[in-house]
Order: sequence, then C-alpha cells, then structure tokens
Amino acid sequence: MTAGHADLWAACIAGAAPRAAYLDHLAAAGLELIATRENPAYRFATERARRAGGRYGARSVSLLARKAGPHTTRNQARKP
Repeated sequence: MTAGHADLWAACIAGAAPRAAYLDHLAAAGLELIATRENPAYRFATERARRAGGRYGARSVSLLARKAGPHTTRNQARKP
C-alpha cells in the first residue's frame, strides 16, 4: 500500500508505528525505556506528509533506550 509513496516513507509516516506497539517492540528487543520526549517543533518536509501526519495523528517523538542489564560506558570498554 505504501510502496508507491516514497515521500511518505521519507517523512517516516508510511513506516510509523503506534506508540504502544513501538514500545512493545523495544521491550521485546530487551531495551529499557529511559526517556521519551515529544518534538512539537518538528514539521514534516512536504505538504502531503503534513496532511497525512494530521490525518493519522503522526508526530515526532525521541526515545532514549538502553539494553537492560549491566552497562559499560565507552570509556570503560577501552580500558585494558
């Protein structure tokens, strides 16, 4: 259905997932959600993408997630 709509794919609307489903996928991958931030200033690049975003309620959200369990920082990983 969306294969012929490259502009919507590029605007991340055609491949968007409902928030609850996306969070379920993160958890299933073993990731722990640390923070969520809405990006209200984000504006889709094309008018068509803006219309589709409005129609489907798509909006920009940034997530910070990490692999659950013991964590190693980049600096710790470099130490012998």
